[in-house]
Amino acid sequence: MTTSSIEHVSGHPAWRMRVLAILAAIVTNIVILIIGRLLNGAYPTANAGGSEQIIGFAQVIIVTTLVGLLAWGLLGVLERATTRAKTIWTVIAMIFLVLSLLGPLGGGADTMSKVVLACIHIGAAAPIIFLMRRTTGV
Repeated sequence: MTTSSIEHVSGHPAWRMRVLAILAAIVTNIVILIIGRLLNGAYPTANAGGSEQIIGFAQVIIVTTLVGLLAWGLLGVLERATTRAKTIWTVIAMIFLVLSLLGPLGGGADTMSKVVLACIHIGAAAPIIFLMRRTTGV
């Protein structure tokens, strides 16, 4: 599949919308982290390997970026491998979102951390799934 064949969003190349999806997810998660900190007075913490890990801006930005790039990569592979890339990718993305929520709900150090971390997972998934899905016609 050539670049010109995936120009589905307002005549712009799909990569622009995919970059925008990742940036929107990052901004969304930064806002969620700020609101969570304002409401709780501290950053959320997660139980990782028997110790508590504070989840700050660096972790949120890095992980959200990596998740977005992995989603983009999977979508690109599926576009080249199947004519049902949009459907398959969306189902996989939704399954990963549901499975990813097990982490914060089971590993958050306290109730507020669980809520904030779950919102961060949803905050990454929503723009990535919605916007990247629009970039493919297959």
